[in-house]
Amino acid sequence: MSTALPARVPFHVGGVPVGSLAAALATRLCEQIPAWAQRGAVHAPADDRALAELAVLLRNWGVTGRWRDELLPVLDPADEPGTRRLARIERACMRPLGLLTQAVHLNGWAPDGRVWLQQRALDKATDPGLWDTLAGGLVSAREPDLPTALAREVHEEAGLHLVDLHELRATGHLRQSRPIDPTPLGEGWLIEDLLAWDAVIPEHQNPVNLDGEVAQFACLPWGAVLDLHGAGQLTVEAAWVLRASAQRRGLPWR
Repeated sequence: MSTALPARVPFHVGGVPVGSLAAALATRLCEQIPAWAQRGAVHAPADDRALAELAVLLRNWGVTGRWRDELLPVLDPADEPGTRRLARIERACMRPLGLLTQAVHLNGWAPDGRVWLQQRALDKATDPGLWDTLAGGLVSAREPDLPTALAREVHEEAGLHLVDLHELRATGHLRQSRPIDPTPLGEGWLIEDLLAWDAVIPEHQNPVNLDGEVAQFACLPWGAVLDLHGAGQLTVEAAWVLRASAQRRGLPWR
């Protein structure tokens, strides 16, 4: 799922290479903060306040998209999946700076072999209306570990608690990398670790959305999931997570 990186300028935080910027954005940033231009890269300090000021600059230049008022960790991408946290920055800045994000996903299987999917709300900033795993989302800076993030997403998006699910297990991860979100100062870059879990949802528990980010849920036979994939109605991330889970269960994928 990787794409060759075009000519981009490395972005360092605290001396650690953590991302990349489009050349036009790097040029403007170094004109604004000349001290950050060092040895062909942009070097920012590992300081939350400095990164907050950077975030405001990016917003004012129109390259951040929807502002979230949510901090994500700045991760060392040399870790896979990334665990070394260097600082924190506004979520809307991750793609313009080519910073690594982590997304947790839960495949929710019914006892009879069907699979629970959610349709993303039509007003979502990313992939509105597409079908996704039962629950999933980005790990925030306030969460100490991946299971904590998974528990939050499963509760917010599906109204379920991990302790009530059966056969919960981590099933692997994949790092994806691709250009995304063209802006007036060049493309952003998505680099993300997808971290997946499987669980069986008990018969008496049906998902109920609590955060307004889900249009509907459906419990579908595997053939219907394949039809959604063939019609381009699954998110890229859901397709990978579901395919990996299906392969472990001996189910076909196309």
